[in-house]
Amino acid sequence: MARLYTTAHFGPGYEILNVARTLAETGTFGNPYTALPTGPTAHVAPIYPMFLALLIKLFGYATIFVVLTSGLVLVMHGLHAMLMPRVSALFFGHTGPGYWAAILSILLPLFPFLPQFELMYDAVGLMDALLPRRRPIRPPAVGAPRARHGRVCRRAGAPQSRKSHRRWALDRLPRLARARIN
Repeated sequence: MARLYTTAHFGPGYEILNVARTLAETGTFGNPYTALPTGPTAHVAPIYPMFLALLIKLFGYATIFVVLTSGLVLVMHGLHAMLMPRVSALFFGHTGPGYWAAILSILLPLFPFLPQFELMYDAVGLMDALLPRRRPIRPPAVGAPRARHGRVCRRAGAPQSRKSHRRWALDRLPRLARARIN
């Protein structure tokens, strides 16, 4: 892989990489476009360009930088596939869909291999943020809203059926309004 890169080069037009180079060389978070210097920018999110700028400072803008960033993105692709079964267990209660999703993400990746962008870091970070939950995320049962309505009504002393509840509320609304005014 290193023989493919005679110099560090991801190609022109990558704003994140341009901001990282400017940050590493001048200390300014700016100049996202290659055509001309534009000054400070808010065109890209700050964390990934800062990470790339740190790598450029440590290793220089050379072949080792390209190989290192490419290797890190490969690791993120692997983590993405590895976390799929755990996220599937969280959402569906079993890991079967996660294994199929991991196989499909390896064979037909949703995110292309682009070390210039933070796509895979974002995807792995979002998946990792879900994993501290211990209980599966499940949609509410079919009768859950009605059951919740019944508990609230019992606490307030209101009737349980929705039709009689409306009559009960409309009957008491003027009294409640008068009580608040006085």
